[in-house]
Amino acid sequence: MINVKQTKKEFLNFFQDKKLKKVLDLGCGKGLMSLFFSKKGIKTKGIDVKELLSEKPDNFEFVLGNVVKEDFGRDNDLIIASLILHFFNKDKVHKLFEKIKKATSKRGYNFIICMSEKDSMKNEGKFFPTKEEILSFYPGWKVEKELQDETEIEEHPNVPPHKHNLIFLILKNEQT
Repeated sequence: MINVKQTKKEFLNFFQDKKLKKVLDLGCGKGLMSLFFSKKGIKTKGIDVKELLSEKPDNFEFVLGNVVKEDFGRDNDLIIASLILHFFNKDKVHKLFEKIKKATSKRGYNFIICMSEKDSMKNEGKFFPTKEEILSFYPGWKVEKELQDETEIEEHPNVPPHKHNLIFLILKNEQT
């Protein structure tokens, strides 16, 4: 069983000794993962469709926008895509993965958290992949850290109590 907050911390700690200079957080939400890096002095950019409510450090740039339309820049040492993939259909996800990979530096990382095909909230028209399906978008990349499991019971407005089945992946660009 996954405790989402604890698992995110464990995966973020993977990057403690990595020499990151530039991080992009797609669908950054409240900016918690972005702030983890910006507080360490790493240049960080977050993109989300909702306004960021917290205060922004000087080295954190927030963009109010849609990840499909926004420029990701180049040479990001880490790109985070946390719980955004289920908003897209498979064709759009393929284009999004290509955009993410092009914006990642050589030897850079992608950190993906997504709802899997086993998720209780699965929507047939949207992207709820298997781990293998995600990896099929990443030929030549190395899996550095991975986990797939069910969450504790969650409660949200207008939805009955439920669990999610999540995939956590850290992938490293090994392509030359």
